[in-house]
Parts: sequence; C-alpha cells; structure tokens
Amino acid sequence: MKVLVALNRSLNEGNSSILLGQLKDMYYSDTKLNVTDPAILHNSSNLVSFGLLAFDLLLLRNVQQIAWEEEKVSSEEMMKDPEVLALNALFMPPEKVRQLQEPTSRIGKENKEDQDNKSMLQELMEFLQGSLRAVLNLGRAYRSSVVTGDASRASGNTLDCIWTLYCTNLDKTASLRGPYGFLAKMNSLGLQLLMGDVPVENALEHLLKEVTQGWSHMDCEKLFPRCNVTEATDVVLKTALGITGEA
Repeated sequence: MKVLVALNRSLNEGNSSILLGQLKDMYYSDTKLNVTDPAILHNSSNLVSFGLLAFDLLLLRNVQQIAWEEEKVSSEEMMKDPEVLALNALFMPPEKVRQLQEPTSRIGKENKEDQDNKSMLQELMEFLQGSLRAVLNLGRAYRSSVVTGDASRASGNTLDCIWTLYCTNLDKTASLRGPYGFLAKMNSLGLQLLMGDVPVENALEHLLKEVTQGWSHMDCEKLFPRCNVTEATDVVLKTALGITGEA
C-alpha cells in the first residue's frame, strides 16, 4: 500500500524521487515490511480488493491520459487495441462505447482533435464525469459479483475480469517510453508486490533490471487466472454498457 501511495504522490507532484525513496526504504529496512496479503486481491469480493481496484484504475487512466496528450501516435495506436478500448469504456457514456465497437471507429483521432479545442474547465469536468462513471460501473460490477454471485458465469466474476483487463492495460502502458511509461512500471511493481509475484527484498533489484534491460511484461493470466483476456474484454465492455451478469 505504501508503494501505491508514494506512486500517487509522485504522479501528482511530478517528482519520481518520492517513489524511489519509498523503494529505497523498503530495500534497506531492517524490519519486515507489512505488505497486503495477496489472498485479499485474489478474493475480489473483499472490500479492500475493490478499493484497490478503484484506486489503481483511476491512477492508470490518469497515466494513459498523460501519454495520449503528449504522444499523438500512442493515442491512436493504443485505442485500436480492444483491451485498451474496453477498459477505457468504463469511463465513457454508453453511446460512445458503442462507437468503439464499430469497425470504422475513429475514436482515437477524435479524442485528440476534441482535446485540442477544449478549455481547461471542460477537461476538468470531463475528467470528473469520467471518474464518476467509472466508479458507478465498478459499483455495478461489485453488486453483480458479490450480491448476485454472478451465477450465470462459470468462471471468474465481473471484478475478476476487470482486474485481468487492468493488468493487461497496465502492462501495455508500462511498455511506452517517457515518464508515463516509467510511472506505469512503478505501478506494475506495486501490483506485483501486492500479489506476491515479486518478493519485497527484491523490489529495488527488479526495478533496476526493468529500467536498464527493458520491460519484460507481466503474466496477467497467471496473476488473475479466473478470467482470461478475451473473456475480460467482452465482460468489461458489457459492464460499461450496463449489461452485467451475462457471458
């Protein structure tokens, strides 16, 4: 949890030393770090898991928005990816989500063109509306996963699928160059620490290896095995459209 808090401060203040300092403290600490039990994240009905998913999803959205504002190519290329489109659909009104599913969709280019003509106030209002819409969609997913138990689904529930798609989006964003790619790498490290995939004592070594040797990618279906990527893409799109409890 401390890693994620430090990452959020680094993003908000534009100061990566906050996160690096936290990792250094973790590495040299004489006492054992109390990391969130990985079992909590594997249990998507747990409120802590749900809270982390909401926090991480909003943070990733911010990082992707930074990348798309600064890199024209990354916006158009990434928005052609069905996994990226599906996760971002949680932040969009249903009519826009339906446009994403059309073969001739120009949503990536339209986003960039619209962004150039918007005032700061308009951008802020859209950010708040998108964040609220995502929270409402997550709430709907939580109810369908916990209250109804997603009885119509044979495998993982809706929240499991959102975790899977969040992981793949985080991995794709971490592959980008620039500060946004670096921030996504930091968040990826935080996720792997929370899941127990990377031992705490190896965190700094793992980070340096990824920075110097290139991003090695996360195995998201290993981390979140109850919903595969293809299924997750379909389920998350349906959630954004208000269709839950269906496969």
